[in-house]
Amino acid sequence: MASWLTLYAIRPMDGLSASALEQRLRQSDWLTLAEGAGLDEQAAGALDPRFTRPGPDGAFDGELRYAPDQRPIVLRRWTSAERVAEERDEALEVEPPDGARRFVAGAVEVVGLEMGWSAHEDGGAIVAGEVARLLARHQPGATALRDDDRWYVLDDWAWRRL
Repeated sequence: MASWLTLYAIRPMDGLSASALEQRLRQSDWLTLAEGAGLDEQAAGALDPRFTRPGPDGAFDGELRYAPDQRPIVLRRWTSAERVAEERDEALEVEPPDGARRFVAGAVEVVGLEMGWSAHEDGGAIVAGEVARLLARHQPGATALRDDDRWYVLDDWAWRRL
């Protein structure tokens, strides 16, 4: 079974490659992010996200390995009208809060970050959260994040719960 973070974007996330996203991830302060999440320093020091399989034409969807011997985070980017409609319908079934509803209803693309449940213990969830933050920063004000039944929007650099 997988754990997911899902971004609903009302504007396309065009113009972001796997290499550009990876470069931005290299600038992240993993020790500080891990400390805030209660992860020990040794596990934080092992975090080194790298795309092992970028998407077609080097797109940012694909497999992102974040630590040796850990299940990778798989980034899935859905842009077809049919698939986006399916994702919207699924999200609307759980009745998102009013602040998230406009992002879901107006989504033109959806990005899912799939990870194993172990990612919540070994730093993968921290990496996935940082990927989601960087994707949201790529389109300021255009995305909402769903984490199970919790919804967020990015307010500058911090997630604000809706």
